[in-house]
Amino acid sequence: MKYIKKTLKKLSELRKAGILSSSRPVWLDLNHQDPRTLVDFNTFKNKLVNTALEDVVIYQNSSIPITFVDLSLKNIPLKLLLSVRPSTPDELNSYFDNQKVSNPFEDLKELNLTSEKISLAYLNRLKDLQSNDNFNLPTMFQPHIRGLYIGSMNNDNTYLYIPLNLVSKQSVSKNEYVMVFNSDLIQQLDSCLKEKNLSYIKLLPYELSVKDRVKKTYKDLYEKGFIATKKNHGYISQNNDSLERKIETFSADSFLTKKIDVSKTSYVSIFNFKNKLKQNLSMWSYLPLQIKLDEDRHKTIPFLIVNNVHVDNQHISLPTIVGVYAAKKYFEKSFVESISLLNPNFTNYVSQRASQELNIGVNTLFLKRSKGNSFLKKPSYKEDKNEFRKYSYDIDDSYW
Repeated sequence: MKYIKKTLKKLSELRKAGILSSSRPVWLDLNHQDPRTLVDFNTFKNKLVNTALEDVVIYQNSSIPITFVDLSLKNIPLKLLLSVRPSTPDELNSYFDNQKVSNPFEDLKELNLTSEKISLAYLNRLKDLQSNDNFNLPTMFQPHIRGLYIGSMNNDNTYLYIPLNLVSKQSVSKNEYVMVFNSDLIQQLDSCLKEKNLSYIKLLPYELSVKDRVKKTYKDLYEKGFIATKKNHGYISQNNDSLERKIETFSADSFLTKKIDVSKTSYVSIFNFKNKLKQNLSMWSYLPLQIKLDEDRHKTIPFLIVNNVHVDNQHISLPTIVGVYAAKKYFEKSFVESISLLNPNFTNYVSQRASQELNIGVNTLFLKRSKGNSFLKKPSYKEDKNEFRKYSYDIDDSYW
């Protein structure tokens, strides 16, 4: 686990300045199903390709690049994480085939050319399209800012960042809301980019939260039997395809969960969690752990981790993972919720991964189906001269 100490210390200042609306990070994985590559900014810049329009550039390599740029906003230095969706034939066709309008590259699909000439054909078509006032290249295909970079985890495979406060939801009625753009911040960022001759870097104003990330993990966790719906309690029907499809649309409320009172508990960034243990605080956080789902497939899952709190009338006096962090919003802000883990072997694996990542001993709760009670899964530790127990064993993949 690596993080930028100066950035963490500025989070409160950045929220007061309106640059951030939250201090809770989301993440990007390098070993994702869409290939991603970490590159330095100069390498990234040299691979950009000009189009027919000023300040509109594209990236035609096959993998999604991840890089960083330094800006100063309101006299506060920021390291921002950037990426861009490659404008390759596969990516462009995939995007436009899913739109309600016809694919402007449809006739190029059948060309029998070398990859270099195919890329040139798509670039030329793109330039032709840009002469039409009705065509705008989606921002995802242009270099864009993801958010404020704060650190990395999982052997530098997971990069954590906090989205900038570019857009927010405002409720207009009980079931309706509107998206409101932060025009002042957008204008200031545009000006900063222009001053550094980086006007080709765009802003992508959309609201992204941990909830958006975690809901994409439900189907994988459910199919593996690691979490359970309230109706079937984790027993998966081999012939129930419709249920498996529904899982993708389920909210956290569909699963067996634990609601934890944190009214007297502090939220602490996971990067500060170990340091705060010395104060024996009552605290909670979420730990984005990259979990091995299959031999060649990994996924990052946020786990709710607590210390010195009460769960199910048990006092948790040591760092403990309660389950998958559900990232629900409560108006009273005095509760957090987690989705309970069922498989004891998987629970042990999570304990080991968390202990390895944080370099402290981490217990994990699992739900015993027959009685409906929670039990602690405690890995083995060895003592050393330090105050905290150290992780001391290799990862066990036996839960497959």
